[in-house]
Order: sequence, then structure tokens, then C-alpha cells
Amino acid sequence: MKNYEIPPTKPHEWTPEPPFYRNLMIHSQRLMGFLCYNGFVLLNTTPNRENPLRNVYWFRHTADLDEAISYYKDHCLITKEEMTNDRNRLTEGVADTRF
Repeated sequence: MKNYEIPPTKPHEWTPEPPFYRNLMIHSQRLMGFLCYNGFVLLNTTPNRENPLRNVYWFRHTADLDEAISYYKDHCLITKEEMTNDRNRLTEGVADTRF
């Protein structure tokens, strides 16, 4: 008879090994759109417990997903400073017509 290892009684102490992959929770709707556009399958959408007006998006956690998220962070995110610079550049020389 084969000797099987029994996981601890508390589920948070036991981390499953492949083929039992974990799911990754995403809070950003923009990142979710980027991942879906690039072929990743959205597993589930649930309401955010901290802010019920927002959703949480679930994806299968794989190495390809980590690579796509790091690419998104490096190439697709716009910082507040870049947004301010773009806004100033676009409004240079334009008269303010607001009253």
C-alpha cells in the first residue's frame, strides 16, 4: 500500500501542487480587459467585499499570466505624472473658454 501524505486540517496551511493550480484575483477592470483581449479565460466575476460597487475578476494562475501582468505593468500603465504632462501638452496655447 502506498503511503499518502495527508494535508493539514487547516486549508490555509496547505498549498496544493500541480495539477491543482490556484486562481488569481484581479481588482483592475482595465487589466482584466487586457488579459481577456490577449486570450486568457475569465473564470469568474464576484463583487468586491471591500467596495461592493466594484468587481473582482478570477483567472487561472499560470506562468503565462504572470508574464502578461508584468508586461502590462511595464508597458501599458500610465502614471499620474504622465497623464498630467499629456494634459498640459494638449492644452498648451488653447484659450480657456469656460466661464
